[in-house]
Amino acid sequence: PQAEARTLAALSRGRAGWAIAAAGQPGFFEERRATFAAMFGLLNGPAFDFFPLVDRLTDRFRKGRRDEVYAELDAWLGLWRDLLLLRTGCGELLLNIDFADQLRPLAARFSLAHLRDAASATTDALRWLDENVAPRLALEALVLRWQETSKKD
Repeated sequence: PQAEARTLAALSRGRAGWAIAAAGQPGFFEERRATFAAMFGLLNGPAFDFFPLVDRLTDRFRKGRRDEVYAELDAWLGLWRDLLLLRTGCGELLLNIDFADQLRPLAARFSLAHLRDAASATTDALRWLDENVAPRLALEALVLRWQETSKKD
């Protein structure tokens, strides 16, 4: 479908092979919707209650499902990026165009500083995991930074 093709084109960031591979995954869009529903639930939940996320990702990382952890953190990074773009009036550059309607009101809730700091914290966590920092430590530091930056708003 045309809407899915547009979404894949935006998400691929010019990587045709990635788009073709994603299009061939039967559950790609269902998993994506579930991931974003969980992310929106966390952002709309009480005081950034992210520690169950840390438990789940740490467990996956330790069980050798590191690609899943990196993919989820990459989804978070894409979310923060898109929220930054919306806050700065650059909505035409969104990666997650299929969630634009949910992202617009969410972007208004956060300051530019928070969004920048949240994206930076996510990038740091990805780097720390690559550098073999203990996964629980890296992920707890990540959510604590997300919480800390949210208090500054």
